[in-house]
Amino acid sequence: MPQDVALKHAGLPANLLDGDGQGFSSKQLFDMWDSIISQAGDVDVLQMARDSARGPFNPAILAFSCSPNTEVGLQRLGVFKPLVAPVRIQTMRIDNALRVSIVPVDPEVPFPLSFATFELAYFLELARVHTARAVIPLRAGIPGMPEQRNRLQSFVGIHIEQTPHVTFDLSLEDALHPLITENEELWPSFEKGLRAQLTVRDNKASFSARVRVALMDLLPSGQSSAMAVSRELNVSKRSLYRYLAHEGQSFQGILDDIRTELSLQYLRDDDLSVDEISYLLAFSDPNSFYRAFKGWTGLTPLQARSRQLIEQVGTI
Repeated sequence: MPQDVALKHAGLPANLLDGDGQGFSSKQLFDMWDSIISQAGDVDVLQMARDSARGPFNPAILAFSCSPNTEVGLQRLGVFKPLVAPVRIQTMRIDNALRVSIVPVDPEVPFPLSFATFELAYFLELARVHTARAVIPLRAGIPGMPEQRNRLQSFVGIHIEQTPHVTFDLSLEDALHPLITENEELWPSFEKGLRAQLTVRDNKASFSARVRVALMDLLPSGQSSAMAVSRELNVSKRSLYRYLAHEGQSFQGILDDIRTELSLQYLRDDDLSVDEISYLLAFSDPNSFYRAFKGWTGLTPLQARSRQLIEQVGTI
């Protein structure tokens, strides 16, 4: 499909890509995706995902392929995936499994259903190709049910649940199985180039946006302080506060907004306990999370989870 036709059908200006090199916002990219899928007719999203996982490879995927195993590869890819698409990859060990969550960079701009289907199939195929194993997840879900649900379930190998975001659990045996493409000697050169690309991208973003990105990366590791973000962005703590004030923002305000968004997102997942959510949001203890959440929403976490469950049932 010609570029100008796709842009017009998506309701986007024809000169969108002729400007300052900023490219698409998350919403614009997903609108463009929907436009291309709808106009292309009978698109085989599953085959698209399989073909994409097998190449051609971009530097971010090469960073995955040279890793020792799928867990490390996804962690590395999680750092650099936003260079390719407005997507975040989150990994967390739960019992004897590795939980992988694929979420939008902007929680206010959800994935189109076809894109969510693509991402689930793509990441499973990536693991299968690079381990040469018939990897079947222990659990998998996407936000909605595509028309080709039976075909997707056949490809994944298990029942597909309806979940708030794209997610799948791998057994630790699969997650830690060596990649046949492992080449740790190549990793430093890939990492250096990818870090440079991130620097270029971040320099184009507002400072408050860069703080948001840093906090999203740091929270799962238990870090939420201004000092930790300052180190991540290579600025002094004093400069961090000054730059945010210049944009009419505050560090605590951004931190609270992110924690509110993520907590509501995590509470939709019944498999995550409130204590686990507290940990993912870098609170010192669950009681601190309870108090903060009540201040943000006027509800306790369990009340919010019950309310969201009722709303979900009402939309099925």
